[in-house]
Amino acid sequence: MLTAVFGIIVIYTFVVGGFIFFKDAFTFNEERVCDNILTCVITTLNYGIRSGGGIGDVMSTPKIGDSTFFARFLFDASFFFLVIIIILNIIFGIIIDTFADLREQKSSEPYPPFLSVAGD
Repeated sequence: MLTAVFGIIVIYTFVVGGFIFFKDAFTFNEERVCDNILTCVITTLNYGIRSGGGIGDVMSTPKIGDSTFFARFLFDASFFFLVIIIILNIIFGIIIDTFADLREQKSSEPYPPFLSVAGD
């Protein structure tokens, strides 16, 4: 649970940074989707995590000569590496490990008498 809270805090940090510095770049179907912080949070949680490349897939593509090109590159790449790769894999790893522990715990329980295998 704490890992999920940590993930939400990291995502919210990216939302605030994106809202302050790249508010106009948040476009979806040629429409701005980051007019206030709430819509930025919803857009980032909805599209940023579901998209394979992170929030950069939802934002408009920066031009190479643009003054914010390198800042956008760092923003998009850090979101991808921190949120999509590291945090989501940690959360999925915890879930898989929990199910593995439950399976191991269940397999170590003795059979009830009516299900016992012959010779036990």
